[in-house]
Amino acid sequence: MVSPYILIILIICVVGFFALFFHPAGYRTLAKLSGYQSFFLCALTGMCLVLLGTLLYLPFGKGAHLFAEWAFCVSWRPFDALFEKAYPTAAIPSWIGTFAEVAVLSCVIALVFIPKKASDRKKAKVKALLNDSESPEFLELINDSNEFGLPILFTLSDRKVYIGYVFGVPTSDYNDVKIIPLVSGYRCKETLKFIPVTPYVTLYKEKHEKDENYTLNKYSVSLPLKDIVHGHLHNFEDHKRFIELESDPSKHSKGTISKA
Repeated sequence: MVSPYILIILIICVVGFFALFFHPAGYRTLAKLSGYQSFFLCALTGMCLVLLGTLLYLPFGKGAHLFAEWAFCVSWRPFDALFEKAYPTAAIPSWIGTFAEVAVLSCVIALVFIPKKASDRKKAKVKALLNDSESPEFLELINDSNEFGLPILFTLSDRKVYIGYVFGVPTSDYNDVKIIPLVSGYRCKETLKFIPVTPYVTLYKEKHEKDENYTLNKYSVSLPLKDIVHGHLHNFEDHKRFIELESDPSKHSKGTISKA
């Protein structure tokens, strides 16, 4: 039979692994570690949950046992019966069953901190990625685009430019960015000014007038991260205003911007 103390360590690690694996932020942290680092993280997380479970078990667990004995005249200790069937010839201490009940309660506590809705889980994954020092490039920019509802202007290494919306906010590592382009063009070699060429939006409007059920996915463009040299949010109205101001220097403000 496995030593009770080894069994305790195993249960604590399983509780910690359960909590980390099913939580978006914990899963990403766990995936980055290996070997003894994962073991210690699971053990530490499990220990914290088991301690919290013990504090809750002392008043409520004992109360549940007393209520079962009073109401149904039975001793409600399911894990004791389970261990007796699994090891009929072994003398198993009674506290092992109690510890197993605490472990189950600890897993229930872990479930409280795990997002249940798909939207909440996605937000938690994005937040975990944003807080990660090794998060993929342009992730914060993509998140800002999704939050403010503005497209992103991507400049590639060959001076090709795409302005469009990224397909949602990535929730895992990625090597390319998939966008629905609104406008594409290039940057002038001498001035690096953006020169629009292809107005995808015009085509989208024409397609929509003919068929309201058509999808934009067929016009998606995949941009490899290694080819993107610059990216920023793009507001078409502000861009027009910038062009007007650049053409008439007399309208330039000579004041300073004060932070609110």
